[in-house]
Amino acid sequence: MAKYLRAYYDPPWRFASRQFLYACLLDLQALKPGNVGLHGEGHGKTCQDFRRSAQAAAELITRPGWSLGRQIREAARASWGVAGCNTNLGVLLLTAPLVSAYYREDPPGLEKRVEAVLAETTVNDARDAYRAIQLMQPAGLGRSPQADIRERPKITLREAMTLAAERDQIAAQYRDGFPIVFAEARPQWESLCIQWGDARWAMTGVFLTLLGHYPDSHIARVHGEEAAKSVSGKIKKLADEFCGADAPDILRPKLLELDASWKSAGLSPGTTADLTLAGVLAARLDGWSDDRDTDVLSQGDDSRNPSGASA
Repeated sequence: MAKYLRAYYDPPWRFASRQFLYACLLDLQALKPGNVGLHGEGHGKTCQDFRRSAQAAAELITRPGWSLGRQIREAARASWGVAGCNTNLGVLLLTAPLVSAYYREDPPGLEKRVEAVLAETTVNDARDAYRAIQLMQPAGLGRSPQADIRERPKITLREAMTLAAERDQIAAQYRDGFPIVFAEARPQWESLCIQWGDARWAMTGVFLTLLGHYPDSHIARVHGEEAAKSVSGKIKKLADEFCGADAPDILRPKLLELDASWKSAGLSPGTTADLTLAGVLAARLDGWSDDRDTDVLSQGDDSRNPSGASA
């Protein structure tokens, strides 16, 4: 049975920090082909890199009173400091507006508050976010004739993201008000949690669905648009089969085979994974939970379920 919960006994910042950790640790437990998780590491990164990054970033990305850009910059520095690689830049860029919106009292509704946060971004936010991106050195980052990431920005963060929106899905969320997060990822995750009683497999379902609808922009940057479209086209049927299954774990062997194939080819649909995580966080910040979700993810223990299947 689904329900909406809010930890009234917790200060808002502590609740937000716990939900950020929940989403990040759930991300490691969900089997998302091509991405690092308990089902398999890859791309020169380990589960420990992601776990440490999440723990280092949690209190900084959710720090009340900080500007959006400062949240991103400081959380990126902390993540890089413990992992020495880019484990969560996309996550930080997507979650900072969600957390900032969570702290606001108006307008009503988290989605509308995110839009208000985005409308108020500043040039300083852009400069801080640029510093985070420069530090993390995301793969496939080319040059832009306008507001290039290697130059000091003179426009707001949302304006800078708007210039990059046609080639980057995360930037498009900044431009458009997080439509994939709120209209697709969040409601499907909640629905699949109810359907299966398993937050991990629900996250896998959202990931597959989004990847089938939208070519991953990280793959497109590194391997080209045709490669991204090919991956997206091949996953649509599997996504439908998976989300329609009574027992999703029956497709685990097929997902593991796909994971090995993509990692061998260097294909990492990381942007899709980031959008999926953001959908989970949006739900959790709004107090959504499921009374069958009895694991201890929010306490940081993701070691009890190494298979990634239902506990």
